[in-house]
Amino acid sequence: MPALGDARYDEATAPPTRDELPLGVPPGSTPSPAGDLGVHARAALYVEGVVRFAGAWRWYGVITAEKGVDNQGGAVIWYDPTWNGSRPELCTRCCGLRLDPPALSLVPGDLGTLTATGADGTPVWQSLDPSVAMVDPTGAVEAMAEGTAAVRATDGAGCVAEAEVVVSCGLRLEASPSAGLRPGDRVMVSAVGLHGTPVWTVDTPSVVTVAANLGPTVELEALTPGAARVEAQDTNGCVAGLDLAVNCPAAGIVFTPTDPAVGDRVELSVLDAGDDLTARYLFSVDGSDLAGRELLLDQPGPRTVEARMSTAPCTAGPTVLTPRCPDVAVAASSPSAQVGVAFTVSATGPAGQDWTDRFTWSVTPGGAARVVGSEVTPATPGTLVVEGDWAGCPAGPLEIPVSP
Repeated sequence: MPALGDARYDEATAPPTRDELPLGVPPGSTPSPAGDLGVHARAALYVEGVVRFAGAWRWYGVITAEKGVDNQGGAVIWYDPTWNGSRPELCTRCCGLRLDPPALSLVPGDLGTLTATGADGTPVWQSLDPSVAMVDPTGAVEAMAEGTAAVRATDGAGCVAEAEVVVSCGLRLEASPSAGLRPGDRVMVSAVGLHGTPVWTVDTPSVVTVAANLGPTVELEALTPGAARVEAQDTNGCVAGLDLAVNCPAAGIVFTPTDPAVGDRVELSVLDAGDDLTARYLFSVDGSDLAGRELLLDQPGPRTVEARMSTAPCTAGPTVLTPRCPDVAVAASSPSAQVGVAFTVSATGPAGQDWTDRFTWSVTPGGAARVVGSEVTPATPGTLVVEGDWAGCPAGPLEIPVSP
């Protein structure tokens, strides 16, 4: 194919033989568009039937290609006049065929138009790859599938011009939010640059499933850790995909209040990067399932709290919660006592709880009284000090004067 601006010359009256074509570059010459270039002519050269350089051995200009031999046996060559700085008159018949635009960028299903200018007559259009782009007799181009195709126009003088047609899908998927997914998360995926209504597919629905198909947008729900790919295909056959990863959150268990005491009710939560994921988890305390998320700290000592997702193999914890000893009010049934006459002590929690029986009671000095449960019977006169202990949490001391 000649370059744009090539002139076609064919010899008709005294053709050289095919062995004498194409014309050669003189020894020591280097082809360059910067100036004239001499080429050997080992026979008379005819241009459009007119002898131009009969017997000459040197011809200024560039022979760009041999087109072949026509059906009468005449040699047809191409001559590029744009390199013929000193002999522009040699261009006796120049090809002016051009295509506008010289290149098209389309998506499958789109239509484009190529216009031929400088044609000799009505050009004949041809796509060199109809599977990528087709062209009709008027130069209208239809994009068929992704790829690159050349569209060629040939005019009545045999001049040829080509345009490049690039067909590519502009379809892409965008996710919001774009951060990583956790089981229970939902993400909106939108198809951008599509034609028509897309068909959505997920290759691993056990990991990610379609919660709602909204046409150009789909809502997906993450179910369990793993990988999944969502794809959308539009009516032009364009396909775009998005890879999704679902991971267990690096979640932690939070207590409210954060510094509870024995007797408090604690609300349990699961947080991940500030997101409250509590509703996705079930709690257990010291290995036993907890109904709901509220824990009554009804005794001193550490409690081990764990959480697990109800629908996925993800856990939070274990976290150890050790409540503070409660503030306990200790009282006696009488502000004073007598030897041999029993009195009782009581322990009341901050919310009015009667914790008397939870304490083990003792007196000082030892042997100064008999203690049975919360009942104290003094044995000697003096000052009796009463104290209680509940798993390391104290109650008292309470001083009781004892008379004989």
